[in-house]
Amino acid sequence: MIDYYSFWDLNRAPFQDNNDPVFYYKSSDHLEALERLHYVTESGSMNMGMLSGEVGTGKTITKLVLMESLLKANARNMIVNINSTSYSYAEIMKEVLYQLTGIEPDNLPSRRYSLEIKLRKFLENKIDKSNNRLFLLFDEAQKIASRDLDYLKDLTNITFGYDSPIIIILIGQPSLIKNVEKLPQVNQRIGMRYHLTHLSQEETVKYIKHRLMIAGASQEVFSQEACELIHSKTNGIPREINRVCKISMDIASMERIKLIDQDLVTIVFQDLENNGQ
Repeated sequence: MIDYYSFWDLNRAPFQDNNDPVFYYKSSDHLEALERLHYVTESGSMNMGMLSGEVGTGKTITKLVLMESLLKANARNMIVNINSTSYSYAEIMKEVLYQLTGIEPDNLPSRRYSLEIKLRKFLENKIDKSNNRLFLLFDEAQKIASRDLDYLKDLTNITFGYDSPIIIILIGQPSLIKNVEKLPQVNQRIGMRYHLTHLSQEETVKYIKHRLMIAGASQEVFSQEACELIHSKTNGIPREINRVCKISMDIASMERIKLIDQDLVTIVFQDLENNGQ
């Protein structure tokens, strides 16, 4: 790995699939998504937002960038980040309370009413004049059952005065849109929503260069033709771009090739296709 870094003159791996916010590329689409989510979190009048998109389009890294900005805006903001939502409502609430209080789920009640009372009492002691909020972010939210989505919506009915301190962000694949549309009572609560799509060819080229620059690259690594081929074969999906770029750089470093051209990228795609990937 050290040889890999020295060969490319990098200080970190540019195409790891780890959703590190430092690599966040603000395409027009991703920037719009982030701005809409910020509008939900800052408006004071919205308690639910939704971000959807196909697999690999950058939903999770957008969420992580949002989380960082929420803490910068107010260090007393509370964030619950739930990455897997194949749980019942009671299990989701136990995870929420565990992240907030540190109480093990086995030591928490199982009844919906008791869990919501515990959350309310917790918030009574935590919400203060700094106008801090509790943000509940649910990744893979398309897996949440309809009844449980309705229950989660009801959490925004917890108010102190006229205001609810709870803001819920649902993040998931396109089926999440259909799931929400089937629940008018939930759909009407979502104040702002956005659907992420793929990168354009121009954005794909800039995306590749952006990640390399963040990783410390000072020279061209992929030719323009290689970048254009990567876009056409991946349809501009960031996760797929990362995978192909990583493999291409691994091969190039072993072969001591300093500029990755269209021919090398073609070999990578042929190998992936031959292996059913």
